[in-house]
Amino acid sequence: MNAPISPLSEWLESGVDPDLIALNVQTLSGDTPYPYLLYEINAASGRVHPGAQWRWARKHYSHIEHGGWWCSGQDPLNNWQPMYWGCFKPHQPRNAFDPKGKIKPVKYEHPPKTPTRAFFLQVPDHIWAKVAARYGVPIDPEDLELLSGGAGELLSGGAGERKDENLSSAPSPCSPSATPTSSPNQPQFWQWVWDNNIPVIIVEGVKKAGCLLTLGYAAIALPGVTGGVRTKTLQGEKCDPYLIPELQHFATEEREIYICFDRDSKRQTIQNVNREIGKLGRLFTAAKCSVKVINLPGPEKGVDDFVVLKGSDAFSALKNEAQGFQFWLARESWLLTYPASLRLNSRYLGKLPYPESGLACIKAPKGTGKTQALTNLVSQSLSTGDRRVLIITHRIQLGRAICASLGINYIDETRDSAEGKLFGYGLCIDSLH
Repeated sequence: MNAPISPLSEWLESGVDPDLIALNVQTLSGDTPYPYLLYEINAASGRVHPGAQWRWARKHYSHIEHGGWWCSGQDPLNNWQPMYWGCFKPHQPRNAFDPKGKIKPVKYEHPPKTPTRAFFLQVPDHIWAKVAARYGVPIDPEDLELLSGGAGELLSGGAGERKDENLSSAPSPCSPSATPTSSPNQPQFWQWVWDNNIPVIIVEGVKKAGCLLTLGYAAIALPGVTGGVRTKTLQGEKCDPYLIPELQHFATEEREIYICFDRDSKRQTIQNVNREIGKLGRLFTAAKCSVKVINLPGPEKGVDDFVVLKGSDAFSALKNEAQGFQFWLARESWLLTYPASLRLNSRYLGKLPYPESGLACIKAPKGTGKTQALTNLVSQSLSTGDRRVLIITHRIQLGRAICASLGINYIDETRDSAEGKLFGYGLCIDSLH
């Protein structure tokens, strides 16, 4: 078995600042991960007796004893106190069934029987300064005074969410595993972002948020593309979609919201991601936010991969080209999601290798020989008689011209022609009924 990559190396490979890593990522092993992951063990296990709870925990989660890293953040709904909800990436993940019934390793563990939340990472001073410089918004002098004199008190945290008393107490998630070179400015950074309507970028995956924060963008991470919207009430009944409370908190009027989810090549995954972008976009738009969608060009899947490979300037250009949500919606209604199997860089299409079966779609500008490229295929069908040809266009005159060039009758010519509809015919889409 290959040795696991250290958390520091893994996060550095995603382009995350070392000080930010030190403030937010902890390495846990043995019994230590249990109180982090199972702080709501009463609800998770369905047991009341502590002994029964521990037996349940070790039966279902013993793999976390082999170690891994834990990351959480600050809680915007609790005065930016440490959030006990977070994620644990085990060195030896367990297997579980996915929605399609396939067995797959669970890469990231989240507290069970607990609603997923969002990540608001702690931010070192120099990154706060970078965000402030990027948007031209000064840091309040009172915040600067707090930073210089009260960082230690801010680190001590508060009550936060209530942890289950039947599990041993976990160290405060606010306590970093390594000492950063600059003091953490909590909770002022995210409050400053909220107060000044600083634009935020919503990503999937906490390392991606760390990467964009490193570049000087206020990035909020969801645990997955479906994590930002609820479609059921707390009682489990279906309801109209609504933003999770943390995102509602940032859905302030005229705030710029950028959505930057992963790029995938699988058609079904693309549809699922676009559906969730649509939900988020509509809800933020309803809150009078200015919503834009950042489309990663690929082949890199995540924004952290893109930044590491292409650099910060490339991402800045990508962000500047982000599409307004309404334009993105319109574009997605006609955009083909299947990847092209053949790309050409020539004046004319020429002879194309059509498949023997299935649906073949050709996208090319006017005058590149699309009709001519069909000639051999149609001629073969006419000579063998094994298939009839149906030509459908959106204009009558265009249909007549194509049929004439391919040697097929247009629909109003079939009555006076000896061949009639024997070999097929052409017609306008409005006549197809």
